[in-house]
Amino acid sequence: MNPIKSPKLSIFVSVLLIICCFIGFKIPKSDFSIYGWLDKTDQRIIDLEFFEKTFGNDDVVIVFVTNKSGIFEKKILKKIEGLQENLELTENISQVNSIFNYQNMYAEADNIIIQDFLEEYEGKSKEEIDELKKIAINNKEIKDRLISSDGKTTALYLNLKPFWGENINYTNVYKPIEKVTNAFIKSNSGFEVNIVGETAIQHFNFATGLKDLGIIVPALFSIIFGILWFLFRDIQGLILPNVVILSTLAASTGIFSLLNLTANSFTEIAMPVLMCISIADAIHLLGKVRLYENQGHSKEDAIDMSYKNNFRPTLITSLTTAVGFASLGVSSLVSIREMGIVIAIGSILAWIFTMYLMVPIIKLSKSKRHKHSKNIDSLMIFKNVVPALKKHSGKIFICFTFSVIISLLASFTIDVNFNPYGAFKEDHPLTKSNRVAQDIFGGVVGPQIVVDTGVKDGAKNPVFLKKVDELSEWLKSQKEINHVNSVLYNIKRINELAHGESREYFKIPDDQNLVAQYLLLYEISSGTDLRSLIDNSFQKIRLDTLWNIQDSKSSLEKVKEIKSYADKLGLKLAFTGKTYIMNTLNEQITTTFMSSLSMSFLLITLILMISFKSISLGLMSLIPNVTPLLIGGGLIKLFDLSFDPSLSVVMSISLGIVVDDTIHFIANFQKNKNKNLGLVQNIENVLAQTAPALIITTIILGLGFGSFVLGEFVPNQTVGLFTALILVIALLIDLLILPVVIFLLDRFKSSN
Repeated sequence: MNPIKSPKLSIFVSVLLIICCFIGFKIPKSDFSIYGWLDKTDQRIIDLEFFEKTFGNDDVVIVFVTNKSGIFEKKILKKIEGLQENLELTENISQVNSIFNYQNMYAEADNIIIQDFLEEYEGKSKEEIDELKKIAINNKEIKDRLISSDGKTTALYLNLKPFWGENINYTNVYKPIEKVTNAFIKSNSGFEVNIVGETAIQHFNFATGLKDLGIIVPALFSIIFGILWFLFRDIQGLILPNVVILSTLAASTGIFSLLNLTANSFTEIAMPVLMCISIADAIHLLGKVRLYENQGHSKEDAIDMSYKNNFRPTLITSLTTAVGFASLGVSSLVSIREMGIVIAIGSILAWIFTMYLMVPIIKLSKSKRHKHSKNIDSLMIFKNVVPALKKHSGKIFICFTFSVIISLLASFTIDVNFNPYGAFKEDHPLTKSNRVAQDIFGGVVGPQIVVDTGVKDGAKNPVFLKKVDELSEWLKSQKEINHVNSVLYNIKRINELAHGESREYFKIPDDQNLVAQYLLLYEISSGTDLRSLIDNSFQKIRLDTLWNIQDSKSSLEKVKEIKSYADKLGLKLAFTGKTYIMNTLNEQITTTFMSSLSMSFLLITLILMISFKSISLGLMSLIPNVTPLLIGGGLIKLFDLSFDPSLSVVMSISLGIVVDDTIHFIANFQKNKNKNLGLVQNIENVLAQTAPALIITTIILGLGFGSFVLGEFVPNQTVGLFTALILVIALLIDLLILPVVIFLLDRFKSSN
């Protein structure tokens, strides 16, 4: 179908395509949980589901309540208790653990009493409450876990109901909690409330990302409108590229729904990325139409010439962009795979709507031929530049090579690391709450450790329990670890109380039957189910660790150290939990993107070799495609950043786009070469023909991605800033270094 010869049919088919994409449309689900990252067949998900079915959901929302006058006053305790009761009624919360219902164990006559720590506090005197405060801040099981050492802050641990593989909408979990705490603050002066935990992180990932879209997309449209008006100065030039953008977004949204993809941290940036990709081909095509009109061609001839001259290069650029993102489709990580799929499809759709919707609209429009009186003679500019590039080609290439080598060496020293709290600005509520958790409690989340005996009732074996206790005590001695919650304390404390509170009996008894009796006594006396700490068959024990480590690199290093110590004790450990699994993803994300880049380089080079029917041109294209990413790596090191998911996205987006400029350059170079022009004249003409459009599209893309810095989500800012920088670097390499390489290759051929 030729859009020039059959414009109405072309428009009809394009509109029909958009409509077909929306057949069966439904609003996509959002999933920012660990289940949105990994397939259900992933062993980590299988282990996590088994853990949650055995011990319960490891998701905990921690609510810190601070009162500067201290919490151990009756009226203050009453208010906090009321807050806890309201939180217990919140949807998706299974129970709330706090200093109020902490199971305090003590001996009275010959009886062992197990009851809530603050049971019947309302009937106690001030002296008795002061004594409870003293006990609390001296109890290692309470201090820095349920209450701060100064007695001014207490922590409420909200355990979530199990979801077991379902899509978790963390916003639906977080919002009711926030509503209760906000009402508490509003009705009670002198209190400060802070909320942390995986639920809070994932809620704000979604909320902040969504808020950023509300800022970035309008800003991006404003930038596009401003530049289009500056370039074309008419309604047609302003509207038609935006028709391509809106058509691409509409069709891509429909396909997103048809493929049952989910909104997540990666797919939510697809919209602004597709906006940037969509505008490039439209500007190339419309710009050439105006160029040919300015040269005196009729409107019909200008459209026909622009269509013919842009069809092949833009098709190749769209294919290479699609291939770059489609290579992510083989990723084992669901979020990355889905992002790659939607942007790859969107890239092809953008080209289709440029050629088969915008071109026929221009053809059918009644607008007159456009001609601007002022033109910049780009050929004269490059007649001065190109000879200088040829003269100093050797020196320029040496300097360029040196900078690339330095950048490459710097790239090898970049840490692969990620801190989820680093995704938010310093003044963000979650960042502030996290500081409270770190400064006052020293950390409140950590990995879930399961110690498996391999046999039923093996967890009652004193020999095994003593080894686990040794591991637990070693963990507590580590500066990074704030607390280890397990069934071991209960066994040792009851053993101590059974022997007249003699401290020498605060240990695991040697008799297995005694261990079994202590466990039964605890459950009967407290009415508390120990199944959150030990499984039904008494084969596995859970160690719930709380530490101050928040970045993935330090977390995995500590896990490795713990495993090494456990191996010496002959213990079989399994690490799980959503926080732990998220930490394991960062290296996998980086590896995925690096593999994708390698595959993309290979496929794109093959496409260029086939398209230009030249092995040498295909190989030469690697220079302007690879080196911007290497220099980008040097910039990452210069900014002293770690390689995290956002920077991985930068590399994929950059590769998908930087190749476009190279293709336009090489396509025109090859076309002029067939005219038997001299090398200098060929490159002068190529730059005169391509540089203006390349500069304009890079400005639009640079400002477009640069608009990401207007958002609040730090990963979005990182993606925008570094993608814009790499695109500018790529343009300079295409316009300055690529001609230098051609001159040097020509000199090498001539010398041989």
